[in-house]
Amino acid sequence: MDINSELLILKSIKYGETSLIVHAFSELFGKIAIMVKGVRKEKKGTASIYHPGNYLLCQLNYNQQRNFQYIKEAKLQNYFWEIPTNIPKNCILIFCIEVLYVILQEADVQEDLYFFMQDFFKNLDKEENNKIANYPFYFLMHIAQFLGYKIDSYSYNPLQPYFNIHTASFEKYPSSIIPVIDRENSALLAKIADSNLEELKKLKITSEERRYLQDIILDYLQIHVPYFRKIHSLDVLRAILS
Repeated sequence: MDINSELLILKSIKYGETSLIVHAFSELFGKIAIMVKGVRKEKKGTASIYHPGNYLLCQLNYNQQRNFQYIKEAKLQNYFWEIPTNIPKNCILIFCIEVLYVILQEADVQEDLYFFMQDFFKNLDKEENNKIANYPFYFLMHIAQFLGYKIDSYSYNPLQPYFNIHTASFEKYPSSIIPVIDRENSALLAKIADSNLEELKKLKITSEERRYLQDIILDYLQIHVPYFRKIHSLDVLRAILS
């Protein structure tokens, strides 16, 4: 069937001499694979609209029984003013896109997550550069929640000050299994998990603490989500935001 759908491009791979295989996040169908035939031989840079992080409004020929869907028409949605040319913001977008590509499963409709990401990127686009360093924490906490592994910040208190990455809760004693998270970083993690975006923008965290807690959250996802893997764009994100 032919249907109009908005897509967030997650990954684009050259196929043959002239085509692309595109992985995209659809508001209607979840993560889908699309064959875009002949687009690389067209003039006027048509293939460039399939760059990861772009939003497209498409007329999509969709059939759930096929391995690949097909695009009949596509138009770039110009949601962003700064992200394409602002290096720190673009690094955050690339990091988020890679995480989404890893965690989304084919044809698993996640409409709430789709619109969360749209709002997240729009907020990032208009934010001042000196307030974006903690944006990845806000993203990762919501990803954990969407996957069903929300960090239980409500269990944190002076009598349960240690985060256990394996049980996803704060406990009286440090974990007996590595990684072991100390009181100070456990307290910071509880604060991050309990903060909205405005509160996170104001939260003072050193570069060292930020790197450590990013590792902890990503390790947490890797422990609890079987298909989660290393995020390659993390090193670039850290270098730019440090």
